[in-house]
Amino acid sequence: MDKYLNFDLEISKRNTQYQARVIASPNGEARNRFDFPFAEQELDQIVSDFSHTRSFILNESDLHPDKSKPSANDIAYKIQRFGKTLFNAIFQQSIGETYRESKITAQSQKAGLRIRLRFPENPELINIPWEFLFDQRTHSFLTLSGNTSIVRYMELSIGAKSMQIKPPLHVLVVISDPKNYPPLNVAKEREKIQQALTPLEQKQRITLEVIEHATLQKITQSISQHPCHIIHFIGHGDFSKERNEGVIIFEDDEGNGVPVSSQRVAAIIEGSQSSRLIVLNACEGGVTSTENIFSGVAQSVVKKGVPAVLAMQYVITDKSAIVFSETFYNALSHGSPVDTSLTLARLAIYNQPNEIEFGTAALYMRAQSGRLFGKDKKIFEPDSEKTTLENKKEKRSHRMTLAIVTTLLLVLLMTSGFATVLYHLLEIFIKRG
Repeated sequence: MDKYLNFDLEISKRNTQYQARVIASPNGEARNRFDFPFAEQELDQIVSDFSHTRSFILNESDLHPDKSKPSANDIAYKIQRFGKTLFNAIFQQSIGETYRESKITAQSQKAGLRIRLRFPENPELINIPWEFLFDQRTHSFLTLSGNTSIVRYMELSIGAKSMQIKPPLHVLVVISDPKNYPPLNVAKEREKIQQALTPLEQKQRITLEVIEHATLQKITQSISQHPCHIIHFIGHGDFSKERNEGVIIFEDDEGNGVPVSSQRVAAIIEGSQSSRLIVLNACEGGVTSTENIFSGVAQSVVKKGVPAVLAMQYVITDKSAIVFSETFYNALSHGSPVDTSLTLARLAIYNQPNEIEFGTAALYMRAQSGRLFGKDKKIFEPDSEKTTLENKKEKRSHRMTLAIVTTLLLVLLMTSGFATVLYHLLEIFIKRG
């Protein structure tokens, strides 16, 4: 999907009920009240189950069997049931009608529909895993459908920075794997990112810089010296209940982990005015406080004006993180919008098979377009694809030239009194052919 039409959906609490309001869409506005389908305690339990997906997938719980804990299949079933219940509660009546009509309009324009979720008055809603919304009519998760994107839109007093840049695209990969934290398969993820970007790097369309054993000093120095369009962090993250804010784990000079607050991370990234996309492949990089929507790492970075941030809501397995990075950057380097690249990455995880972790990544985006390369998409196509396109154009040109010459010859023959000769020649060719 190369372009998207925006479907702006605001959700807020009104006394004992909630209100869903379509602020703008391809088919107008709509609003309706609804009862939130989950009690607070029930929702907390659901989110808790989803946040421990790693142990279900890796069977880590088998080390200490607990029959009361759900299995991976149980969680997959809960995810679909959760997504279906949430979708039915919100996309009903006029909201549902406007949504379906907007999808038809988008399809008629060969576009996808980008659902931009807004929670201006109720920050606690942002921690709900909206990526699991499930449409029973189409029997599909919205984020896996291929023509629907879900992003979290944050209202700010600053203008939204454009995503589009002029190549080359500068990518900074930041790796933090402190020795006093559980080891991560950072080498494999780095390798997959490099494999996806190497063809473009060799053609000087992309520059790639990798910082290993990332300290604050190394990152600050790199960002201040070079433009960074994409910053990809590989490492550990957490949400500190004591600080009531998200943290990213960097390394000190001895290789030990140092928790760095979301505000400090945002301040460092703010130093790079060229940043267009931040990928936080760190656990709970997208989690924020229920009191302050900007206390999470992803939200703090968005507040500094970065137009798109991808962050993990829960702990993610190494395998899924690697599959995610490889697929995402392959699509992105071919000129696909961030939305489309993310959908393909979700599908790659889902088809491992892994019916749990596809919704782990949350996309925060304020830019109108998710395309990094804008009208320059074609120069990011691999040479083989460009050659194929050029060959097709050349063949079309030859066919058109042949048709014109043939037509002129026929006219010349007809006007020169050779119609009878031409007729007999054509008759002979037809009989032989």
